[in-house]
Amino acid sequence: MVQFNLSVEILIAGIHDSGSHLYYLGNPGTLLPFDKLGYNSIGSGSTHVAVSFYLGNQNRRSSLPETLFSVFEAKRSAEVAPGVGVETEMAIISRQGVWTIPAELMEAIGQAREAAIQEAKPELKPIEDLYERLQPNA
Repeated sequence: MVQFNLSVEILIAGIHDSGSHLYYLGNPGTLLPFDKLGYNSIGSGSTHVAVSFYLGNQNRRSSLPETLFSVFEAKRSAEVAPGVGVETEMAIISRQGVWTIPAELMEAIGQAREAAIQEAKPELKPIEDLYERLQPNA
């Protein structure tokens, strides 16, 4: 089996009496646990997702609102990768079952993301002014 690459990656997530679990199944028949880290990603946008989670300090102790925001942000970040579409659906897996996030909540998460983007924009006018003043005349 290790001689064949089926080009398949699978994330397995679930709830058990001992808590939540996350596994990565990839080639060649590799099964890796991600319970300790608390996240993983697959597909063409997986690198973008991993960087977004890391920079956003996502971890297994993050609150549900923080995690919803992080997942949404990571998905949006991954949309620059080939093959990642703009449509987004999210669901929460819990002991009660699987709950698909309704449009109203998705919109609120998107608005929080837009607000965070606006807050994070640096004031570049002083840099621009200093550059204009210091640049050598051509």
